[in-house]
Amino acid sequence: MQNPLEFNKLDEIYSIHMIETKAIVLNSTPFEESGKILTLLTKDFGMVSAVIKTIPDKRLDLVQASTPLFSGLFHLRKGRTDLFKIFEASALHYHHIIKQDLTRLKCSIDMMKVIIQTQIKNKPIPLLYQLLTSFLIELEKSKNPELITSTFFLKFLRHEGLLNLDYFCDNTDLNIEKLEHLALSLKFEEMYVIDLTKNEIEKIKFRFKEVLEQTSI
Repeated sequence: MQNPLEFNKLDEIYSIHMIETKAIVLNSTPFEESGKILTLLTKDFGMVSAVIKTIPDKRLDLVQASTPLFSGLFHLRKGRTDLFKIFEASALHYHHIIKQDLTRLKCSIDMMKVIIQTQIKNKPIPLLYQLLTSFLIELEKSKNPELITSTFFLKFLRHEGLLNLDYFCDNTDLNIEKLEHLALSLKFEEMYVIDLTKNEIEKIKFRFKEVLEQTSI
């Protein structure tokens, strides 16, 4: 467990210095007249809350940066609370293709919701950031977005130490080699050799949610 004094030292550093980090916007809610409070999954600091107090119509960069699925380089400073303040953001990915396709959009929302609902704020999770980043990029290109989502769920459970392949095999009727291949694949090309039926995909999603409920993650 980290020493409270170390947290205080970090807070002091954050409040003085501008922080630069890559991040994905998971959620956006209105703030006062023209601002937004964003839930960000950052590369360096995990999931954080950050505010853009005012978004002028002419600041297209801030308008885009306050939209879920925006991925970019953010310049932040921590206030006296856990809320960060956003000063600037430059785009890495807009993910327009995902936003224009209902199936892809639903799949991306499912992946982002899992992170919002399970992760503690201000706790670094760099591997999870990399996982979501790579899967969102692949989601734009894939002809089988639901396979992408199902594989993300399996890899998420593996990241959290909750993946029990025997359990999934017994409760989804999927061949354990299939599940293992998806969960352990290192390249997307390796995933596409596995053919899942719509019924198998639905069973993976159902059992995934069941595992989260049982573990209260």
